[in-house]
Amino acid sequence: MIKIAETRDELVACYAIVHELRDHLSVDEYLAMLEVMKGEGYRLAFLEADGLVVCCAGFHMQSTLFMGRYMYVDDLVTGAAHRSLQYGEQMMDWLKGYARDAGCGHLTLCSGVQRFSAHKFYLNQGFKIASHYFSQEL
Repeated sequence: MIKIAETRDELVACYAIVHELRDHLSVDEYLAMLEVMKGEGYRLAFLEADGLVVCCAGFHMQSTLFMGRYMYVDDLVTGAAHRSLQYGEQMMDWLKGYARDAGCGHLTLCSGVQRFSAHKFYLNQGFKIASHYFSQEL
């Protein structure tokens, strides 16, 4: 079952999986950032199997003139030991349903250029490469 992490215990239980994607964060930094991000609308969904967190997805809703209301997925990761077991597909289906229920017309995300297996997954999930994402460190 997929649910949104609400308690500190649930957020800590998600840390090991999220850390596989965001390995620059200590657990304390992760919890502090989540507190800030929650105030900005960020939510962290997680999927458990056999009592263990196996997949996490962090997301928030936005609106732009370009797309209207949409869901942006900031963080999506299935634990390395749990890949190819359809957990990512289950999470993606859940995210799409949650976004539709929230009145979103699109679901969007960015993926690092080096993450080839993730790109294959997203393309298999029906995503299109719609733009180039530009960033500049300040």
